[in-house]
Amino acid sequence: QVIPNAIFRCQFILWLQNASRTICSFLAATVSLDRFLRSEYPMKSRLWCTKKNVIKLFAIYCFFSVSFYTFFFHPLNVFNAQGQCSFPIPSTFRLFALNILPPIRFIIICVLPVIIMVGCGGRMLYNIQQSKKRVSQQPAKAKVDIATIIPPSSKGSNLTEETRKERANIDYMLLLMVLANVAAYIITQIPFNVYTLYYGYETSDDYTVYSLIRAFLLMWSSVYFGIGFYLFCITSPQFRKQFITKIKT
Repeated sequence: QVIPNAIFRCQFILWLQNASRTICSFLAATVSLDRFLRSEYPMKSRLWCTKKNVIKLFAIYCFFSVSFYTFFFHPLNVFNAQGQCSFPIPSTFRLFALNILPPIRFIIICVLPVIIMVGCGGRMLYNIQQSKKRVSQQPAKAKVDIATIIPPSSKGSNLTEETRKERANIDYMLLLMVLANVAAYIITQIPFNVYTLYYGYETSDDYTVYSLIRAFLLMWSSVYFGIGFYLFCITSPQFRKQFITKIKT
């Protein structure tokens, strides 16, 4: 045993893993919701998407996650006869930890975030398509009017058109980031949570195979958080632009 202390290995580590994963899942869904609000309600989002509200949400996420998984510190959560973290004594705690918690955790960590991400991404895609239709209809209308009235060109109209195109490009970039984020989340998170859900009802006592598969899937699920950082920071032209501006100032 690398860490023989059952309180640290079986209680603290499991509590920390589940609490941190829940917080990160909520934050990933919140990022998609933030992108959706900025695209759907550009004016109101200035009041909603603020640093103060982000701090409040983060505090709520932390409080919920830390409190929800405190049952891992139950005294029955110790080593079994093989020296593995388990719940050797049949009890209400064992029933909750192996049969009731996995479905709840699957809904909280997988189902709800995926629904929010897919819903926000779908709505953003619809908004962009509607915006493209409006832009494509404007030149056709201008061609009809040009036979009778030739509107004078102005610098203001050019700026408005440039602003419109720039905003459309930003919306398209945000949409691609959101869709890529949803795909990465589904590919990396669902296998681990489905396996833990399955193991709660598995009757086999081969804990070695379970621990190896769980460790591999846990590492695979952790890849998402690196992908999320890359998508929303490094690959974003807006982020790089703002980052360089902050450095220069």
